[in-house]
Amino acid sequence: MRTHRIATIVLAFLALGTAFAAEGKIPILAPIVITTSGSYVLAKDLTVASGSAITIKGNPTVVLDLAGHVIVSTAGPAITIDRNGTQTCASLTMRNGNIASAGIGVTTTGFPSCNLDVRIEGVRFRNADVYVEDGNLFVSSSRFVASDLTVDANFTGVTAQIYDNAFTSGGISVLGGTSVEVRHNTIWGGAIVAQASDGWDVVNNLIEGNAITYGGIEICPQGSEHAQGLVVARNVVWGAILVRNASGFRLSENTTKGCTEGGAAIDVVASARGLIEGNHTDACAYGLKIDADSVSNVYRGNIFKDSTLPVLDGGSSNVDAGGNVY
Repeated sequence: MRTHRIATIVLAFLALGTAFAAEGKIPILAPIVITTSGSYVLAKDLTVASGSAITIKGNPTVVLDLAGHVIVSTAGPAITIDRNGTQTCASLTMRNGNIASAGIGVTTTGFPSCNLDVRIEGVRFRNADVYVEDGNLFVSSSRFVASDLTVDANFTGVTAQIYDNAFTSGGISVLGGTSVEVRHNTIWGGAIVAQASDGWDVVNNLIEGNAITYGGIEICPQGSEHAQGLVVARNVVWGAILVRNASGFRLSENTTKGCTEGGAAIDVVASARGLIEGNHTDACAYGLKIDADSVSNVYRGNIFKDSTLPVLDGGSSNVDAGGNVY
């Protein structure tokens, strides 16, 4: 009977492989190093105790369907993209499955002068951070539990689009990057952070329509980097918004209930030429706090509710353009 069961299982996997082959997909049944372009499908749950379950090496174009299965990595990254010194980078599209690990779900290695392309759709990460360096990143309709998503952009051409994801005890970090969009995500117990990386500033980033509970939005929190052309709009934040070292920025129509350590719902530090309009803050010592190093900012049409001092403006040439409700 045992021999019969083994034979049945083998025949089932052979039939499965034939079906995937008919669809033009290459089945994955064990840890693998992918060096050839193609469409791959995870044919079973996969657990690894060392190394990565899937390594993409060199510069292949890979489409990976997890097919509802789970990859569990107990000692290392579940998926590693190893650029291996190539001048043409890999491309990965991954969708439809689950990744759980000892802390790293997807990571990149190697330092060639090229941009990766990584697209993730409908994947659930548990204790499995995603870290993409020097890559164009698109992430949508995915779930992160105790996991963070980080795009580290060291080229001026690198972009990211992060849409419609849910984070529980995790958040989003954008390090450098040009024309990055973080939109319509739900975050509980985490933050959206944008700051420079290796000398590359935050340029033309859009943070819009996100719902954040017990977290906040932090722009250049370290104080040694700069943001240019930033837009933070229509977010609902149970926390605070901090903008530091920004120029030519816009904060509009955000709703906040929570404060920074300095007691401000919106805290503007060492920033210039910003427009702060249509925001609604609630129950903080300061609705808007502008420090002494901030100049030429304009605030108008905001509602500052239940604040001891609605606006604390310690800078110079900042303008109250009217319409604020205290």
